[in-house]
Amino acid sequence: MFTYDKNTKTLFPNDAFGEHYATTYHMDTDLNQDELDDMFREAKVYFANILTPLRAPITKALGETLKKFPEIKMIAPSHGLVLTKQIPRMLNNYVKWSSGYEQSKVFVLYDSMWGATEQMAHAIYKGTTLVPKVDSKLYHTRASHHTELMTEMFDAPVLALGCPTIHSNILPSIGGFLTYMKSLLPKGHNKHAFVFGSYGWANESEDVLVKALTDIGFHVDGTKACQYKPCEKVLNQCNEIGKQLARKAFELSTK
Repeated sequence: MFTYDKNTKTLFPNDAFGEHYATTYHMDTDLNQDELDDMFREAKVYFANILTPLRAPITKALGETLKKFPEIKMIAPSHGLVLTKQIPRMLNNYVKWSSGYEQSKVFVLYDSMWGATEQMAHAIYKGTTLVPKVDSKLYHTRASHHTELMTEMFDAPVLALGCPTIHSNILPSIGGFLTYMKSLLPKGHNKHAFVFGSYGWANESEDVLVKALTDIGFHVDGTKACQYKPCEKVLNQCNEIGKQLARKAFELSTK
């Protein structure tokens, strides 16, 4: 995973420490602070969407490398900028990301046909924002690329997933992201999920979502279904659900 040149004290990783970052620069020292922040954001996207399944071997290789070669002057990744000044920050991030670090965060993700599930999603999200020290995110699956969604899911201990029933199943955008996420999340992760959504004749998406999330390894803590458009009572219940999920995220992130 890593090759180290003793003469130049340069670390050459195969995939680690990189990012898909389009720039004419080659070195981290060429970037201003805003550009550095963009680079580290892209490094997180890279890790979340490529290296997450390899957290265990990365942790082992990183520990062995730093123990054997404590002085690293340069990191030249296969993808991305060459690091010199930003080595400590990148190493700290990789130690954190590969260890399974999670923020105090609820990731609310949904798709909707006629707006009913969307109203529930916004009510749940609003509830999460009322709990201090929780950084929640609200995303519509068809409004964002799956790599961005996975980056948000990567360090969130709690997922609130909403989808209406369509043809006894779930919407393709939700199914696609579940498939993508399943290929990336490592076995034995400790993420929790809550399922919600609206329906017309039968609430069949709920069972599909619960099974899919369980197969991926989530602990599904509950569900909330609404027939047709949510009334004020249902939206208030969703608001309370959001508060409970935020408290759960804070509890999980401080363990």
